[in-house]
Amino acid sequence: MTSSSYPSEPFLLGLSQTILGGAWRPKTFRKIPKPPGNWLDGLTARGLAELREELAIKWLAARPDLRTAKRDDHKPDCIRKFRITGRGYQRVWRAARKLAGLTEHASPGPKKKK
Repeated sequence: MTSSSYPSEPFLLGLSQTILGGAWRPKTFRKIPKPPGNWLDGLTARGLAELREELAIKWLAARPDLRTAKRDDHKPDCIRKFRITGRGYQRVWRAARKLAGLTEHASPGPKKKK
């Protein structure tokens, strides 16, 4: 199957792409079929914030340096990519560490490089 046989329209259309910013690039998701109907109709502002935080959690948990990084190392990138607040980032950081199999709070002191 060639790339030209996939639909040319991106997975995230219109308003959703504007809301989520450049966090998800449509080119990456060409193979995913578009969900039926307008799935953004029932999404509230709180639901959108939760969706952004969940995406940020998965992105942050996949970072290879999460074990040795300080909490504020990835903060500007995460806030810019996913448009979350500083308080939201604190929730994202704890959840991402937990998802990666680490404790929510790292032990105090300098981090050991592995």
